Amino acid sequence: MIGAADNARGATRGGARIAASGVRLRSLAACVAVLGLGALAGCGGSSDKVEAVTLQARIDVIEAEVRTRIGPAACSSDGECRVLPMGALACGGPASFVPYSIRATDEGALGRLSTDHQALSAEQLKQRAALGPCVVLPVPAAYCELSAPLSCKTR
Repeated sequence: MIGAADNARGATRGGARIAASGVRLRSLAACVAVLGLGALAGCGGSSDKVEAVTLQARIDVIEAEVRTRIGPAACSSDGECRVLPMGALACGGPASFVPYSIRATDEGALGRLSTDHQALSAEQLKQRAALGPCVVLPVPAAYCELSAPLSCKTR
């Protein structure tokens, strides 16, 4: 999952890096992309492992797309800043919120990516039979940080 700190470290423009989650995951994700889901068995995994890897690869691709679409989150006022819910908690609700600027962002596309990411993350938790504390994260306030470069942040 990506959070505000990951937004700053995230993928380079154009998706040159998918995620900082390691070479193994990137190579498995590449295997999924190149060979297709039907041929993934040749990558050396059982069907449960294949499903988990493809699910994680899909999550990683969405995170990279979100970071690319958000970009530097340039702003000139707080009114241009919003937060995007990402991921899922075991008891429901988003796992994190990512700040973005409406100035040059397609909010509809971001919303669809967020919905897909939350659904895939919830499915991943279900597959792992994940348990966790039942908490509801407060939605952070988004604001335009006035130091150069101006960009949306959360508090």
